[in-house]
Amino acid sequence: MAQNTLEVFKEIQITHKGAKPDLKIDLVKEEDGKIDIEVTINIKRHLFDDSCLVSFQPYNNRGYANKPLVMGTVGELNKEEHNTFKYSIDINKEDARFRLLVSKTGKLKGSFVNRLVGKAEIRNFFEDETEKSDKKYESLLSTKEDEIGTIFKLDMSPQRVPWLILKKGCNIKYNLDHNVNPVMKTLIYTSIVRDIIKTYLTDETYDDCIYKDKWFQLISKKISLPIKEFPDNLIDNNNGSSQIDSDTLNWIDEVVETMVSNLKDRNGMTLVQKFKNYSNQNIMSEEENEEY
Repeated sequence: MAQNTLEVFKEIQITHKGAKPDLKIDLVKEEDGKIDIEVTINIKRHLFDDSCLVSFQPYNNRGYANKPLVMGTVGELNKEEHNTFKYSIDINKEDARFRLLVSKTGKLKGSFVNRLVGKAEIRNFFEDETEKSDKKYESLLSTKEDEIGTIFKLDMSPQRVPWLILKKGCNIKYNLDHNVNPVMKTLIYTSIVRDIIKTYLTDETYDDCIYKDKWFQLISKKISLPIKEFPDNLIDNNNGSSQIDSDTLNWIDEVVETMVSNLKDRNGMTLVQKFKNYSNQNIMSEEENEEY
């Protein structure tokens, strides 16, 4: 029997923040619930196929979306160093939201379909500095459930926040989000944070990653050490891989201890203290059960 083959395209995060963002949006004019904006884009570094289509879609905070505005193909856009587009949009500044979409043609059951290979989702782009200061702290590690073989795994790509993928159907995300099991939380986050730091130290593709900068800034604040003094003692092996020396491994363990085990909640209790209390309670319960 003939089988349909579905080509899966990896979705790349298009950046709109940081030192060298792929996308920049400037407000030109605001009048009577309408805005004029300029959108500047340069996505050469992502190496999309020239045939991929790039579209810009304004929408509002209630979900009403304008029709995507075609900017051109990647090949057309890459002929210029920067491409600037001017748009007039019937949405007021406070409600304005934007998407940038990069799509590639593929086949599904014999039909051609467009699949996303790159995306930027921009919310509250025009918020002022006072609004920014009131925002909730940005998470540097997102979690989601998926059908994976292991209990958990780390999913990382340059220019996007690291993802902690949890096995679907095991209720792990609920336990982590609601601090139900501090033992599980300690073990999982110790492993994940250690792998994130190792990746940022050894993988050159993350050299200009905005989330590497944010992670290192957070680590620097927590351990009171300037980023320029972070270790970089990497030994290149003959096979092309990188090995971290023992001093750097010890430094990573100290960072993980500060970032995970010694992380305090609003009551001043650290995660490792919760770990010990939880374990001791279970031991006492088992001993009590053995007495009867």
